[in-house]
Amino acid sequence: MGLLTYAEVKEKFTEMGGKLTRVEENKYANPRTNLALLRGGAFQNLITEVAKAFQKQERAIMSGKFRGELLEKCASGTLVMKAKALGRDKVYTDRRKTQLELGAYSIIDVLLKSFLIAAFELKERGDTSKVSFKSKKLIDLMENTLDPRGDRYELITRTLDFITGMTDNYATFIANQLVGIAK
Repeated sequence: MGLLTYAEVKEKFTEMGGKLTRVEENKYANPRTNLALLRGGAFQNLITEVAKAFQKQERAIMSGKFRGELLEKCASGTLVMKAKALGRDKVYTDRRKTQLELGAYSIIDVLLKSFLIAAFELKERGDTSKVSFKSKKLIDLMENTLDPRGDRYELITRTLDFITGMTDNYATFIANQLVGIAK
């Protein structure tokens, strides 16, 4: 979306421990690839720091006496907080991003309601031959992974697994079909 410049993101990842040599930067002249390499190094560094902080604070955590965030106990914690602030100030307040986010919520809402209603109908009626046409089609899309004899929790988790396994484009396509916006 172009909300942050390559230089801004590169600076943050480098500060957090991401490393990229000149040779790598020139070899992978694609900024996305360079940022992915930097992000990997930064996250590895953060994971290591948080794991060490956890080890140091384990007694306090396990006894319920630890207060705050583990990141506060890490050398890179302040950098993470600065990166969060940058996101809050420049990314999360962007109008276009907000519009896209609202659309995504609508898609998730349609998918959850439709597929969960189908799952619950299957549970109630006990067999796919006894559910509504729409529910049968939705269950068919899930490749009949729902067992009507399973408990409600299992039906919900299998349905969520199916929905979260969708690509963005597929989720959008199915949600549009469900609300009658065929493309």
